[in-house]
Amino acid sequence: MSRHCIGTTIAILIAALIAGCADSIPATPTPAPPVRVVTTASASPFVRTVTDRTVTGTTPFVITLAASNPDLMDAVTRESVVGITFYFPPESALWATPLGEESIAVVVNPAGTIHELTLSQVQDIYAGRAPEWAAAVREEGDDSRLAFEAMALRGVKPAATTIVAPSPEAMLNFVASTPNGIGYLPLRWVNESVKLVMVDGRLPTDSEYGLKALIVAVAQEEPTGAARDWLVKIQSGG
Repeated sequence: MSRHCIGTTIAILIAALIAGCADSIPATPTPAPPVRVVTTASASPFVRTVTDRTVTGTTPFVITLAASNPDLMDAVTRESVVGITFYFPPESALWATPLGEESIAVVVNPAGTIHELTLSQVQDIYAGRAPEWAAAVREEGDDSRLAFEAMALRGVKPAATTIVAPSPEAMLNFVASTPNGIGYLPLRWVNESVKLVMVDGRLPTDSEYGLKALIVAVAQEEPTGAARDWLVKIQSGG
């Protein structure tokens, strides 16, 4: 056999071997697109819990923080995202589904002697009719403020003297540093720097507590695929 023929045969064998090895290597799967979530600051502790890997497995998530509830609604209107909020505007045409409930806790400075208030007293405090209190509200457009005002104040407008806390952290800091301070927060935000107050005889940890906001998922239309599976898992408590 000529050297040319031997060289050609070896080249063919090498090519066949390479092709065989390539066939035996499994194809790399295409990464699944992430589930895109927009949340408010108030709802962010809930979102962190339900996007933990123990809940979601290998499903990837991209989470964005909205500056306000109107901003969240705008993002959902413009993009293919799932919004998570404590307040869904009744006039909205967006798709929405409840995921659970979150108590909006009334909190005071831990050095104070007050442990319980009636709902009427809470309304008086925020209306400015109880000047011994220094009350704080979240900023305009915050979903916890919208939920609190709908459930607790029921048409009573906060007095002009109320302090505006631009974030949950600011609310905690204000109440913790003000001896006569009072405010409100979603229960997942509450820490040992403030004290929970009973409202009408119920603590926020009680199942019959009266100030429970719905946690709502919002989208342009009902999600499909991984996003839908995730929402169903939350609703089923999985």
